[in-house]
Amino acid sequence: MRLDWECARAILKALEDLPEPEGRLMPGDVAGWPWQVVSHHIELLGEAGLIKAQCVRALGTEPLCYGQRLTFAGHELLSAMRQQTLWNRVKARVRDAGLEMTVEAIKSAAAAIARELIGG
Repeated sequence: MRLDWECARAILKALEDLPEPEGRLMPGDVAGWPWQVVSHHIELLGEAGLIKAQCVRALGTEPLCYGQRLTFAGHELLSAMRQQTLWNRVKARVRDAGLEMTVEAIKSAAAAIARELIGG
């Protein structure tokens, strides 16, 4: 399964919007993707250290992963992805440079755009 940055972004935003600091974001809470895709992306974001996640694995079934909260790194990445117009510019910058969408490419593109916006 390929990493879907739109799904990852939706998960990060949904976790940020949880009313409790240590809430629980279930895969079915993120609209637009099958729960299995969301669960997989929650697991990936957890492995990357962007969120705190838990996975439950039962023999013969797909793992069920849920998010609990953003990490500091997750908050920083979401800053580059939260606003749709900035996110569109970040994606275009990475694509136009011929790069793959990675956390580092997203952060680098966002930093370059921020420097342009503040005149530095």
